[in-house]
Amino acid sequence: RRPNVAISRRRVSSSSSNVNANTSLTPLRGVYPVLITPFHHQGGEQIDLQSFRRCISFMKDRVGCHGVTVAGVLGESNRLTDFEKKLLIQTAVNEVRQTNSASQQEQQHLPFQLCVGVTHTGTAATVALCEMAVEIGVDAVMVSPTKPDGGPQSSDSDIYYLFEQIATACPNTSIVLQDLPSSSGVYLSIEVLVRILSNIPQVTTVKLESLPTVSRLSALRTSLKLLDVEYSVLTGLGALYSGFDLLVQSPSASTPSDSGRVGSDGFMTGFAFPEVLLAMNRYAQMKEYGKVRQLYEKYLPLIVLEQQPVEGLAIRKELYRQRGLIESSHVRHPGKKLSITLKRVVQEQLELSFSSHQVDIKDGIHESLL
Repeated sequence: RRPNVAISRRRVSSSSSNVNANTSLTPLRGVYPVLITPFHHQGGEQIDLQSFRRCISFMKDRVGCHGVTVAGVLGESNRLTDFEKKLLIQTAVNEVRQTNSASQQEQQHLPFQLCVGVTHTGTAATVALCEMAVEIGVDAVMVSPTKPDGGPQSSDSDIYYLFEQIATACPNTSIVLQDLPSSSGVYLSIEVLVRILSNIPQVTTVKLESLPTVSRLSALRTSLKLLDVEYSVLTGLGALYSGFDLLVQSPSASTPSDSGRVGSDGFMTGFAFPEVLLAMNRYAQMKEYGKVRQLYEKYLPLIVLEQQPVEGLAIRKELYRQRGLIESSHVRHPGKKLSITLKRVVQEQLELSFSSHQVDIKDGIHESLL
């Protein structure tokens, strides 16, 4: 079970905001796996909704995550029809409501949260997707700005306008700003991030996936230090740089020290073993930074393997399959399938990563076995 953690309210000066503030919105902190979208191998590549529901209940009940994100980049959202995307969101909302109802009966204080990726190449379409997701019942939406068709880098004013429009349409919903230039082609300046976080209170969280993550995180923390804004930064990129993101030092610190840490507030990423991320995040909160490093170094080979270009999604799906969460590791066409050679490598690395204990990866892995 995940521990009860206090999440303070976000404070935004109403005089500096162009969008009506909703002070009940809170930044996302903790671990939010970005789920894969399972498909049946045969029968027209239909979504496997039973496996999808199983993934959600596993992350909540067996692992103890704080929530999940669906229809993200590696959830193959660009390969889903509009109907399928709506179906996926409806299924996720229904499953989360069931798990939250059970949690209330067990007197757990923090509900399991659902975030949905709604990025689209057009602003109006993105807003419409947000409205649809909110109407169905999601807790948060994740949005990445996109480039104009055939054009250069989006201007800061265009980027700001996008998030302003979403916040105006969905004023009571938290927005996760996804900073992923490797996919979006949009490089977000620290200045525009500060402007958005300072003036649009619905944008509560930044999913920081722009390189170098350590420098970007440090610059953002420094720029917002003197402003009365509460926000969170979550690590992405498959947790590839998590051992550094969690331990970022304040540039104002004269010498390296634990008191000068300004690292990320958790994870929103798709690594198939979020138990590792939960443990790393907990140790970081407890300022046991040596244990953060130990876990990072131990599981880095598995993290790197899963982040393979081209076949990375196929590897992640295979890990989900081996964990008993999905029936098939099928990647929707034209996605790359997992080669026989790489499948063997995955199996070998699993045995190496969990060789020190007899671990059943089909169950939630207790922190003591990591």
